[in-house]
Amino acid sequence: MGGTLRGISLGHAFRNRLRKDSLTGCVHSVFRSVCNLCTAEGELYALVLPEVGNSPNSVVVVLPPGGNFLSCGFVEKKQFMAIGSNTLVVDDWVFDLSEAGLWAVEDLHDGLSRGKMRENFFILKRQMAGKGYPEGLGGLLADRNPDVYLVKAAAKVLPQLYEAIRSLDQVGVYRSAQSLVGLGPGLTPSGDDFLSGFMLSLFWGTRALAIDMKGILQCNQEIVRAAKGRTNLISYTQLLYAAKGQGAEHIYRLIKALYYGENGEELKEAINQVLKLGSTSGSDVIAGIGLAMEFILVEETIYHERSAQIWL
Repeated sequence: MGGTLRGISLGHAFRNRLRKDSLTGCVHSVFRSVCNLCTAEGELYALVLPEVGNSPNSVVVVLPPGGNFLSCGFVEKKQFMAIGSNTLVVDDWVFDLSEAGLWAVEDLHDGLSRGKMRENFFILKRQMAGKGYPEGLGGLLADRNPDVYLVKAAAKVLPQLYEAIRSLDQVGVYRSAQSLVGLGPGLTPSGDDFLSGFMLSLFWGTRALAIDMKGILQCNQEIVRAAKGRTNLISYTQLLYAAKGQGAEHIYRLIKALYYGENGEELKEAINQVLKLGSTSGSDVIAGIGLAMEFILVEETIYHERSAQIWL
């Protein structure tokens, strides 16, 4: 089996890597809708079907009608290589990327008013409550955390993480993150998905509120450092991009709706799309996004109250 196929959309990180030196490696893992590629340098990129959507390190491709990566014979450890920046060869398959459009997150800055952000946060909480908090860490968004081991384990660590971020204590961030990385079962453990959402929300929330981002970026890097060697490559790659404010298309759409969107129905639809990710990955990511948003709004309010008192 084999042939020539086409790419229809290319993430900016994948495009940039294709434009650099020679790109070779082997197939890391194969699923129905995703084929992960590991480069000789240990970086992870992916071929994905349109239903998965875009991400910084993926290319959306079209397979033969009715086909998926498993039925088309993609298997682990097969070799791949790039020929120039427009052709990718994976085993017997050749992918023509010459007409693939570029996908990248928008460079957003000024967000909604604080009041509107709070409204969106409560829409997020109500929407999650209506779903009954799927297994995983989604229950962290409940007014009273459910009596679930994973939720209790994470809830015990979060106050330490919040305090470390509040004081820009990088060692404290690193130690707290260590307790969350790899927490729970799954291809991407619940703790990793939570941290991915948390870092994305920290990045875009501080930017939307025009808060100094230098400290937040440093905290995010400490979370990534804590994950190095403590989780699998797929999960680590997700964390690596999240620290820089980059994530999968569906998740980015939710972030944008929360911090920049005026339409409540679009926000609800974005939440529902993320909830479809994996068995618990979607709710885990949303828990991280929501709790980081709550943290930012509370801290930002305290900051302004203290500033006002100084001038009284």
